[in-house]
Amino acid sequence: MLDDMQASRQDRARFTVRKLEEMGMPVELSRVLELSAGDSVGRPHVAQAMVERGYVSSVKEAFERYLGIGRPAYVDRLHLEPRAAVRAIAGAGGIPVWAHPGTSHALNLLKDLVDDGLLGIEAFHPEHDRGMSDRCLRLAAEYGLVVTGGSDFHGVSAGEGGDLGSTVVPYAVVSQLKSMASS
Repeated sequence: MLDDMQASRQDRARFTVRKLEEMGMPVELSRVLELSAGDSVGRPHVAQAMVERGYVSSVKEAFERYLGIGRPAYVDRLHLEPRAAVRAIAGAGGIPVWAHPGTSHALNLLKDLVDDGLLGIEAFHPEHDRGMSDRCLRLAAEYGLVVTGGSDFHGVSAGEGGDLGSTVVPYAVVSQLKSMASS
């Protein structure tokens, strides 16, 4: 499954680079891959290459004008079904936690995900307002889920998530996750 996801990301980068070239903004795929530094290649790496070439002034601008959903160089990606993701994580011995569920507008999936092995829910996230955090806390209590949170920091120039450390949870959450993983 991970090999398929990685291959899909490589294909997506290749198609994005092709679209940009057709738009008169060539970037080298080899540079995009170099910027990924062996990590999973993605749109932020394409955006960095665009900044280097002077097509945009920031990664954020690259997403807003070209790479974001509905923009001219956007290429859809392989989507893993949520239930399959939970089963895969649980099957590999991991602790499946639903990251920023408030941004998905799909909390109706929670019971099915719990039935498939979901063990946690991120209640505290920069894009969750107080009402969404409270709703996630209630659902966590109802289903016996560990409550997590975080800033979703993607890097200084990524233009998404919050500032590093802007959303925190008690260290007890880490201890709880470690305990769950070892049992």
